[in-house]
Amino acid sequence: MVRKQLYLEVRQERALKRLAKKTGKTEAEILREALDRHTAELQREQDRLKVWEEQKDFIRQWIAKGPVPKAERVLVDSNRARDV
Repeated sequence: MVRKQLYLEVRQERALKRLAKKTGKTEAEILREALDRHTAELQREQDRLKVWEEQKDFIRQWIAKGPVPKAERVLVDSNRARDV
């Protein structure tokens, strides 16, 4: 492990001490867990954004193709009916 120092607001220190006492964990454990959760959430957010951008690109490609001919619409509608 690597030693780090950080500054906390007074309210954060109080909350950290309460949580450590309540859970029986050290303050350092709580801070490491919080950092792990935060970085995991940031990664999930980036992953969701990437997927959304891919979906938008897909939609733009379909829009650029123009209207779907009637024969293809009928085929799509019949496929939906089978899926239901």
